[in-house]
Amino acid sequence: MANPFFVVQANAMPGRDDELNRWYEEQHLDDCLACKDALSAQRFGKITGSGPGNYAYLALYEVRDPQTFADDRKSKEGTPLLPRTTALALPAHAFFYRPIEGQPGLLARQERSLLYIEFLDGGASSDLAALMTERQHILSQETGLGLTELMLVDAFQERQGWHASGIIFAEVTHADAALPLSTTAPNSSLLRVAESGLYQPLSARRIAA
Repeated sequence: MANPFFVVQANAMPGRDDELNRWYEEQHLDDCLACKDALSAQRFGKITGSGPGNYAYLALYEVRDPQTFADDRKSKEGTPLLPRTTALALPAHAFFYRPIEGQPGLLARQERSLLYIEFLDGGASSDLAALMTERQHILSQETGLGLTELMLVDAFQERQGWHASGIIFAEVTHADAALPLSTTAPNSSLLRVAESGLYQPLSARRIAA
């Protein structure tokens, strides 16, 4: 079974994007990789105007066990082992997700071009996996998007505000792909596209030592 991910959406304080990016690249990604059960880390930036949403940056941390990783990260946060930065606008949006079983491992790839990402709201649906698989097929058939990775909310969470029921990551096969920016997924009134957009890689995937 594929490993879960700790997914963090974040913004920089006004005018401090360069400072935030340096902190992530030169310190924070490696600090998080030093936490227990961390496996890999990578980071993406949203292309302005490519879709609705409130966050400019996305970090993905692949972990072996969410509880172990979260407990160790919390014990170190704010110390010299995991220092904070004032360039990060709070609150950041951080939750754990697990890949739907059987989906290809797009997020394990070392190199990629752009990603199209959708943050989905499944409401009270009891069969989110089926709805997301339907959405995956629609994206693949209608937009020319490549391999996808579907992720569901894991049982362990840091529950602070709204979080997506699931996320679809799709590799864009060409930069001028026509992206679906509708707020309702076709053929299903139970699945809503809450946020979406094109993201470019800001760092190569890093593997824990």
